[in-house]
Amino acid sequence: MSSRLFQKIREEMGAGYYVGASNDAYTDHGVFSVFVGCQNKRLSEVITAIISELQKLKKEIVTEEELTKAKDYLTGSLYLNLESSDEIAEFYGSEEIMRKSLKSPEEVVAEIRGVTASEVQTLAAQIFRSERLNVALIGPHKEKEKNGLLELLNHF
Repeated sequence: MSSRLFQKIREEMGAGYYVGASNDAYTDHGVFSVFVGCQNKRLSEVITAIISELQKLKKEIVTEEELTKAKDYLTGSLYLNLESSDEIAEFYGSEEIMRKSLKSPEEVVAEIRGVTASEVQTLAAQIFRSERLNVALIGPHKEKEKNGLLELLNHF
């Protein structure tokens, strides 16, 4: 609820019922996704706000406070997800299968803590590009609206 997207779309604009972002990282590819539940009539406005927030990550260095908050969230989530033996087994199994090396949770946390604001900006510039953008919409949409959205996305 404290993320940039949540604050912008839900709190400031009052345009989203739910807002979130997530990533899935694999050995040879990954996915970063943003999801929002909003009224159809506010779709263009919401997509414009999402694109604007992602572009900010490419153009502006995140503050140390925001970076620390993100690191704390990731670290806390990691440790909360390791509270049962089956979750610990999944963690180490994933480390072995996906990364071919076993890192302890403490080593993963050290890597998270070592990320710099400039590394975040560099990664954002690599992944937030129009040729890598895909959009999925669920709901009643007309062809005219789809063409307008395509124009919005071309400015990414």
